[in-house]
Amino acid sequence: MSRNVEKSEELKREILELVGRFGWFRMKEISRFIWRDTPGELAITYAYKFIQKLEQDEYVHLHKLEKKLGTVVILKRKARDFLRKNKVYVKPVNWEDWKPDRDFAHDVMTQSLFVTLALDSQLTDESMFYLTDRECRGATLESTNEVREWNGEVKVPDLIIKTKNGVLAIEVERAEKRGVENKRALVETLMTTNLFKAPYTYNKIKVDVVAVAYNPEQILERQIKNKFKEVKFKTIKVDNAKNIFFTVKNVMSQHGIEEMRAVVFKMKIEYGAVTSYELIDEMIKKERIYSFFNDKYETKDIDFDENIDFEEIYDFITFER
Repeated sequence: MSRNVEKSEELKREILELVGRFGWFRMKEISRFIWRDTPGELAITYAYKFIQKLEQDEYVHLHKLEKKLGTVVILKRKARDFLRKNKVYVKPVNWEDWKPDRDFAHDVMTQSLFVTLALDSQLTDESMFYLTDRECRGATLESTNEVREWNGEVKVPDLIIKTKNGVLAIEVERAEKRGVENKRALVETLMTTNLFKAPYTYNKIKVDVVAVAYNPEQILERQIKNKFKEVKFKTIKVDNAKNIFFTVKNVMSQHGIEEMRAVVFKMKIEYGAVTSYELIDEMIKKERIYSFFNDKYETKDIDFDENIDFEEIYDFITFER
């Protein structure tokens, strides 16, 4: 086998594995990840040329999106068979009926964040490994506490990735989280992990810290009713990380916890995808959570009357001790 053929086969395996593990992947992010040392426009040209050949050979299906959202790559059965021969096993996706769902924008953020982290030599190196949301959902979960099982709700992360800061379980927050119940599973898992240790492992992989990734400039539409009960939509700016961490602050105050490690990725978004980020990784004290976000806090954004009873966190931690 010639060197060019060997390189082509390796490129094919890398691309098909990336797409298969996530379920689908946009062409633009593939070009960034695979042709990482090639200038942007040229990388996209290389990606299109190579992946169009994969389409011709019946390895992938290309789904062109509207409104200049790019092209999505989805595996066909031939690709899964190829990966299986290379001892890579991925769940099938129905490429014939595939279309963007309500989580599409969130998934683009997650995938582009993964690419951005993987390309950052200050955060990741050759020892990097990762688990996607799909892989986490199919993983074997085992309790890290030998004395008792985790009785709280399992919060499957959007991405697990090994970095120089440890193995991170990243929660990409795009949708607005209002009310305790919408945040319970995340807050329980985040606080248990970051205060003590992860309550469970994924296929023997132990998470060191739960991180929150968010867009500080996130704009969403909220459905409201006026006094005539007419439904209207209001455009609002949503700060999901602040919302989550003020719930954390309330729990810390109720249970006398003075400080906790917090890892936050403040993402910069362009055309729906992450292009860069600011990483905050520090011990936060409950009285300093306001300054942690370095901006003014509006009372109307948070439920101060939350009656938070997250005893599962403390039962799990203290039982082993």
